[in-house]
Amino acid sequence: GGSPKAAIIREKGTNGEREMAYSLYLAGFDVKDVMMTDLITGRETLDDIQMIVFCGGFSNSDVLGSAKGWAGAFLYNPKAKSALDRFYARPDTLSLGICNGCQLMVELGLLLNDELRITNYELAHGKWLEAVKGLENEPERGKRCAACFYHRLQATARKAEELGIPFFATTLASSRWKNLEQINEAGEKAEEAIHNSQFTIHNSQFWAQNWRKDGLQERRNELLKEYGFYNQTYCGCEFSRGER
Repeated sequence: GGSPKAAIIREKGTNGEREMAYSLYLAGFDVKDVMMTDLITGRETLDDIQMIVFCGGFSNSDVLGSAKGWAGAFLYNPKAKSALDRFYARPDTLSLGICNGCQLMVELGLLLNDELRITNYELAHGKWLEAVKGLENEPERGKRCAACFYHRLQATARKAEELGIPFFATTLASSRWKNLEQINEAGEKAEEAIHNSQFTIHNSQFWAQNWRKDGLQERRNELLKEYGFYNQTYCGCEFSRGER
């Protein structure tokens, strides 16, 4: 009996945890706040928890890229790793990773199986820096963004082809801080590139859905205001972050 229990797991630099805790509370969970130090020291075991959430932000300033520092806090601390292993070994658990938390789950091998994993080489931070080299001082929605979109959507298109997925897209198309025409152009360019390459098998297509029309943008704004959700005003790269 009683409400199911959920834990918000945080690391240095995590944000949005209060909004997530409130959302879980509204969904009927009894929510607790868990810091990584709680897991590392053994103060928290997760043994009575049915759902865990890894929130977004920039864990450890994300200086190592893609939540590798946060993942190391689990992988190289026996008590934290044991707590996580026991949690996922149980049949009655759920988990959710958001933004940086989603990257953490990928690093820990929790989210994607080997077939779906996009290689670290394709999306590594170093490869991205090469793709935008010389464009570091470009403004938001400038040439740097165009190069970034194309770099990442190329990898997405290639994976869609490999897996036989008919369409690929990007959530950046829903952001009012991004140029939708620029995103669609990069997607179409990535589609054309993959169709003209050795990877062409299924002719995967870029899905140029406009998520800002038909009241979707207005509904998003209503939810942000109603629940006081954190609303990030930049895409997440170090250059756009420095501009805000």
